Amino acid sequence: MTRSIVRIFTALLFVLVIFSCKKINESIQREIVVSPEPALFTIPVIPNTNAGFIAGEFLDTINLEHELHLVSKEFGPGNVSDVKVLSVKLDLLADTIDEEHNLALFDDISITVSSGEKKAILAKVENSSASEGSMLVQGAVPTTDLKDILTGSTFLYDIRVRAARATSSTLRARLSPVFSVTVKK
Repeated sequence: MTRSIVRIFTALLFVLVIFSCKKINESIQREIVVSPEPALFTIPVIPNTNAGFIAGEFLDTINLEHELHLVSKEFGPGNVSDVKVLSVKLDLLADTIDEEHNLALFDDISITVSSGEKKAILAKVENSSASEGSMLVQGAVPTTDLKDILTGSTFLYDIRVRAARATSSTLRARLSPVFSVTVKK
């Protein structure tokens, strides 16, 4: 009788351990920082300061599968549950800036990303005090989930500025966003 109780107890314990391990395995969640290749674009001559101006509008892609596999082979795009922006850096390339043509020229800067009907603000700076060729916006819009936009095949960046004065030459720029991707298994 005692042997039967021990066997039953051992069998129940074994089943309990197996189901516990399966639940632990199913609830794996990780935050992965993704820094895609910077996007290069040209800001055209800004003829006047009356209204906002489209400084850049271009298509881009992020190969999320590649970015996730760099960190862990067990996660893919199907495991993505959430994408948020951590920071956005806007650089003007050194060969195009001077005393009159630099980030101090822009009062307001707005950077959005969209795919189809979905659109989100990555960064917005009003009354910019930037005075050099680089601007970093940390935690730009941390509550916006970008999963539906960035997991698609392509998306559109839209950079709008309000200039303090007109410009006489183009500026070459680099946009470098950093994202936090939450993956679950």
